[in-house]
Amino acid sequence: MARAHFLAGEKEEAEKLAKKAVDSARNEVYPLAFYAKLLHDLNKPAESKKAFEQMREISALIDTDLSIFKELAPLAKEYGYNENWLREYKHREDVGIRPPLESLGPLTWHPSPAPAWKLQDSFGKTVALSDYRGKPVIVIFYLGFGCLHCVEQLGVFSPMTKQFNQAGIDIVAIGSDDLDSLKSALSAYTQEKSIEFPVLTDGKLEVFEKYRCVDNFENQALHGTFLIDGQGQIRWHDVGPEPFTDAKFLLKEAQRLLNLSPANREASTGVVSNGK
Repeated sequence: MARAHFLAGEKEEAEKLAKKAVDSARNEVYPLAFYAKLLHDLNKPAESKKAFEQMREISALIDTDLSIFKELAPLAKEYGYNENWLREYKHREDVGIRPPLESLGPLTWHPSPAPAWKLQDSFGKTVALSDYRGKPVIVIFYLGFGCLHCVEQLGVFSPMTKQFNQAGIDIVAIGSDDLDSLKSALSAYTQEKSIEFPVLTDGKLEVFEKYRCVDNFENQALHGTFLIDGQGQIRWHDVGPEPFTDAKFLLKEAQRLLNLSPANREASTGVVSNGK
């Protein structure tokens, strides 16, 4: 608005608006840069230089390729600076010891623990998350065999079970079918195709709820795919209205993430996960 008023010849209003912008955005370079240029164009060199110097104090990291800062080059030269008129950037000395960046991860983030569960497969055998302790596992939450997209997802992951196993990763699927429905659906499905990993029943959606795979607003289950490491920590997940079907990506990503596990990181860098 200040620029528009200046171009319209309303100089007092332009200066008033530019000053207001500076006062309401303290220590911001853009309003100060415009204000310095405007004062210069208004033939107020002393005021312009003061605004320029104020802006320069906080200018160390600005991008001089932006148009407003390009316009300041003649002013900088007039005020005794060369082309590189930015103030030299210096780290503050009152922020304590700066640790190496690679050591900060365990201090600021840690994977969430996977909620425990114990469910039955179609044969009535009980399978628990604790059975996978010490070994990574992919847990797929699918919306029963009545969901064609879910069946497609199981059909994508099943042929890759061997590749996941060779990488040291198990797969297990948890569906929203009750036990009788699961038995019937699996019996029909496996007449043509096989599923190479355990398929469990969570008809009451209790485990779905624990993993936040339920839309409580719509009151319906959601698809979810989780990578849980051998220590029972969730390292990656995808939850949403559509099932995750890029099994090749997940295999590659799981290998990358598990290689960055706290134990491996400590062995390779000497960084201890508890920060000590």
